[in-house]
Amino acid sequence: MSQWLRRNWKLKLISLGLAVGLWYYAVNEESVEIVRTIPLSVSIENKNISILKVSSEKLRITIKAPRAMVSQVAGADIRAKHEFGREMKQAGEYSFHTDPREISLPSVEMQVLRIEPQVVRVVVDEVVTQKLPVKPHFVGEPALGYKIRDEELQMDPNAVMVQGPKGQIEKMTAAMTKPISLTGRTRSFRLTTDFDLPTHAVVLDVDAVDVYVPIHEVSDEKELVDVPIKMVRPSGSLGIAELNPQKISIKVQGPSRVLQNLEASQIHAYADLTGLDYGEHLADVFWVFPQGVSLKEEKRVQIQAILRREASKK
Repeated sequence: MSQWLRRNWKLKLISLGLAVGLWYYAVNEESVEIVRTIPLSVSIENKNISILKVSSEKLRITIKAPRAMVSQVAGADIRAKHEFGREMKQAGEYSFHTDPREISLPSVEMQVLRIEPQVVRVVVDEVVTQKLPVKPHFVGEPALGYKIRDEELQMDPNAVMVQGPKGQIEKMTAAMTKPISLTGRTRSFRLTTDFDLPTHAVVLDVDAVDVYVPIHEVSDEKELVDVPIKMVRPSGSLGIAELNPQKISIKVQGPSRVLQNLEASQIHAYADLTGLDYGEHLADVFWVFPQGVSLKEEKRVQIQAILRREASKK
């Protein structure tokens, strides 16, 4: 065996070098470079410090990989993560160099060649906790003629503890919900939704809020002039009956869409003369209104009713 190795060893060494060079050329020929934009996550081990601002939340990286892995690189969930240790103890501005070792690649056959940006700046602040009221973020408007009745609006919980960077939390006046659409709504509704907070602020203890949104028709009032009054008498009643006045003006209230086209002739008013004897009386007026409409002031309305005998025929 040793004799075989020593025989023509120069030629064998040259052949080995050519083989290695050919392999290296083939490997590089079969490799490609792929550019990806990936998310960057920055965290702090010290829980008393919180991130206020990051100069870049995404990195543009160039990956070298075998041609056969192109689809794998394109579809892989590749992320970068940098963590500051406990040495970060006070608020201020810091920076770090992006490092290929902090990028999770799906295969050891892949290699990060370039990263942009190379330096990321981070502004941090001390962590504070503050109690804030919960407020809904409404978008759009209910259907025409409808509105939210604010005094009936319900939030559960109606206040929460919010934690985050001091400079961020101190500017907040409320913990807002995710957008709630009111577009075209005509009825009250209830839903559970998440909070919509700045990036580095979090709500403690709860993850969502229950919201009851009361929607009602817009009410209005209108004066109707000369509403005719009809009398109600038993069949076969004798004598002559007169009403004074025979028409009356009233104020009504109800949905705006109904009152807009409401006329006096659509109101039915009745004076009940049942059981009354001849003479002058005060008769109660009873009303029949369209649905949702009523007198503005719920009070007793009376008019004069005169009943007299018919004149005898000669």
